[in-house]
Amino acid sequence: MHGAGGTSGHGLGPLTVSLVIGVLGLAWRNVYLLLTGPMLVALVMVLTLQDTQRTTDNHSHSSISTDFSTDQFLTSNLVLFLAFSGLRMMAGSMISTFLVLYLQDVRQLSIGLAAFVSSSRTLLGFIAAPLGGYMAARYGEKRWLFNLLVVSYFLLSIALIQPEVTGVILFYITSGFCGTLVMAARSSIMAQLTPRRHHGLGYALYFLPGSIMGAIAPILAGYIATSLGFNAVFVISLVISAIALTILKLAVQIND
Repeated sequence: MHGAGGTSGHGLGPLTVSLVIGVLGLAWRNVYLLLTGPMLVALVMVLTLQDTQRTTDNHSHSSISTDFSTDQFLTSNLVLFLAFSGLRMMAGSMISTFLVLYLQDVRQLSIGLAAFVSSSRTLLGFIAAPLGGYMAARYGEKRWLFNLLVVSYFLLSIALIQPEVTGVILFYITSGFCGTLVMAARSSIMAQLTPRRHHGLGYALYFLPGSIMGAIAPILAGYIATSLGFNAVFVISLVISAIALTILKLAVQIND
C-alpha cells in the first residue's frame, strides 16, 4: 500500500503537466503554482501525525548498540542486492531523463501527450503495487522480481522498435506496469537481508543507490544522447538492466 501511494503521486506530477499545458494551454508558471497546493496539504498532514513512543530499557538499548556488527550487517547478499538495485535504478534514470524529449523529437508527440505517457507507468502503481505484493508473497519474492523484470525489459525493448507511435505507447505502458509489480518484492527482499533491529539502517542503504545513480545517470545519458543519439541511451540502459538481472539471478541468495 505504501508503494501504491508513492507511485500514484509520481504519476500525477507529469499528468498535471500534460493537463495544464497540453489541454488548458497554460504556461509553466501555472504548473508550479498549481503543484504548491498538494505540497502544502501534505505538509499539514505530516504535522498532524502523532509520534509513536518506543519503550526500551537501558539493557535492551545497550545490547542493540553493542551487538551491532558491520560484518554481520553488510553481508555479501546485501551488498550484491544493493549493486543490483543501483544498476537497475541507473538504467531507469537514463530512460526517464530523455523519454519525454524522445517522444517529442523522434516520435513527434505533443508535450502534453508525451508527459501523459511518461506518467502512466507510475500512475498505474495504485493497482500494480498491492497486486504485486500479493503475487510476490504467493510465488516467492526473488522469483517474482526476476521474472517480472525480464518481462518488463523485454516489453520495453519491443516498444523501442515499434514503427508506429501507438505501439510504442502500449508496450511502454505495459512495461511500466510490470516494473511496478515488483515494488513490494524488492522491499521484502531488503527486509530479509537486514536484521530486524536494523531495518531503519537497511532501508537507508536501500535508497542510497537510487540517490547516487539519480545524480550520475542523467549526466551519462546526456553525454550518450549528444554523442550517439536517443536510441543509444535506451540500448545501453537495457544492457545495464541485463547486468543487474544477472547479479540478481546468480549472486543474490534468497529463501523464497
